[in-house]
Amino acid sequence: MNSKIAEYGDKEIEFQGKYHRSVFRLIIWSWMRWPMRSIGIILLSILGRLAFIGNTVIVGYWADSLCDNKVYCQGVPNFASSWDNNDYILALLIFTALSFLFTGFFQSLMSVTGLKACEKIINETMYRVSRAPAAFFDKNPVGRVFSRFSTDFSQLTTSMGLHLSNITGNFVEMLLMLIFAGLTSLWFLPLFLTAGILSAVTYNMNKMSIRNERRNTVSEQAPSISHFAATVQGANSIRSYQKEEKFLDKFGELIQKYFLKKCTAELYFQFYSYQLNLITALWIFGCGVLGVYLIEQHLVSLGEVGIILGFVSMISSLFQRFFTLISSLENGLASAERLNDYVRMPIEPNSLLTPKSEFDSGHQKEQESLQMSLSDQPFPLLTIKHLDFSYGEDLPLALKDINLEAKPGESIGIIGRTGSGKSSLFKVLLGYYGFQKGLVTIGGKQLGLCGQEKPDNYLGLKEWRSQFSYISQSPPIFRGPLRENLTIRSQEDRKVADKKMLQTLEKVGLEKWFQGLPQGLDTPIEEGGTNLSVGQKQLLVIARCLLRKAPILLIDEATSSVDPYSEEKFVKTANQLLKHKTRLVIAHRLSTLTDCDRVLWLDGGSIRMEGRPEEVIPVFTAHAGTLENKLI
Repeated sequence: MNSKIAEYGDKEIEFQGKYHRSVFRLIIWSWMRWPMRSIGIILLSILGRLAFIGNTVIVGYWADSLCDNKVYCQGVPNFASSWDNNDYILALLIFTALSFLFTGFFQSLMSVTGLKACEKIINETMYRVSRAPAAFFDKNPVGRVFSRFSTDFSQLTTSMGLHLSNITGNFVEMLLMLIFAGLTSLWFLPLFLTAGILSAVTYNMNKMSIRNERRNTVSEQAPSISHFAATVQGANSIRSYQKEEKFLDKFGELIQKYFLKKCTAELYFQFYSYQLNLITALWIFGCGVLGVYLIEQHLVSLGEVGIILGFVSMISSLFQRFFTLISSLENGLASAERLNDYVRMPIEPNSLLTPKSEFDSGHQKEQESLQMSLSDQPFPLLTIKHLDFSYGEDLPLALKDINLEAKPGESIGIIGRTGSGKSSLFKVLLGYYGFQKGLVTIGGKQLGLCGQEKPDNYLGLKEWRSQFSYISQSPPIFRGPLRENLTIRSQEDRKVADKKMLQTLEKVGLEKWFQGLPQGLDTPIEEGGTNLSVGQKQLLVIARCLLRKAPILLIDEATSSVDPYSEEKFVKTANQLLKHKTRLVIAHRLSTLTDCDRVLWLDGGSIRMEGRPEEVIPVFTAHAGTLENKLI
């Protein structure tokens, strides 16, 4: 399997050639979670198909029992020698009932197990995407990632459930019919084998063209979904600039490309089906001619030919359906290939997989980490020495020789023009990106990199990030109960945890608001907090920081979209309740930094000036040529 990785804005990743064995390894692993159930499924399939084939055999015996011309007919087996018409009807009813019973159980178990196997694959994919490097999200639009978790998952569930159960059933039935056909009359066996070989050769001849078209179809769907997702997210801006037609035209162009690829893939598939139909027609013709000849030569009986032609009728449709389903399975394999790409992609260099992950993709898991703890240092010292950072090897440095020491409980404001490196500094501190040079420590311990030799005083990424609370420009408010949005994570009794939440809401000034909620902590919060005011969302975020108990707080222009009164209230509440935490604050307005212990002025990724607010802010203001309250 070869693949061409698409850069940001390019087409989706393109796979070429044969499927890599790792794709099949992932699928087999997902099924082998239930080995005994898998064996039971195969046995049910065999029993169901045996009962179905038994009907054809019984019909052949019945035909021979009714035949008066002993030249063209032969006797029935001893166990059926005394049967009359009612006995044959009863036998057919029994075999039919058994066939439906066993086949029904087989298809149900096969479909449910296939869906559970898909669930395993999608969970393993999610575990790794949630730990993907920040650069992965920089290069992949939301719609592209969403496509793999929606379209590909849908294709995979259809293939591993319905298609795989039909393929398995068809294969077992064809195999048993070939065996029974050989036992009935060896004269027809060469024609059966020839038809099977020709069908397999035809599939191999068309396999790569069908596979590539399926891949192209799947990859062409992602850009339209990505564009649609971006349109929905920016709907208000699009309307305000009256650009609806432009976005609709672009979507129409992308969806037209997708349907063109889909039509091309369908044409390839129909041409393949036509070839299978031709083989089936020639096979039935050959069996008919051979049957007439063998009867005239008294080499087979009329009942045997009836059985054989019954097998031919069923197997011909089974052959065609089997290889048609194999071709349709390409959709699922193409989707599994794309999900497998996510499962095996590198995760954050500092990260470890959750212990819930069961599939061995070569990534380290959390239980393998013997990382140190900061439990003995509730208020550790944050130190940055000679830090250099760039977003890529071929990109200029975003941070240059940064040196900073933040003492426990100290408040440090960070100012600078757009692109000066303020947010980049926070991304490095949170471990979103690795840095090229320098040292960052918390309480004397530094971030350890997975897969590399670690220093004695290292912290794993999970423990490292637990030292920070982060309030961004658009802090996430999740769809779910108020309790989950406060994100208290504790092994304590729920009543104790709820009591802490209520006390915290009271501290931040949300007591009256909370008392008006009929469902209390179970009150549903909409995605993005659309059923909350801006002020309520800000206070909710402060409550979340208090409950988290992380010693270091990063505030990244948290008041950039609010009025001065709301900003003042937020700053006052944060300073009062979070004063025991070490605070690094990127401010929207310079006036909010006057209460900081120090101010750091970043310019072009370097520290230009550091000192008391009354020393740094006037110099920065004069340099920027702005008033104190001008947006920066």
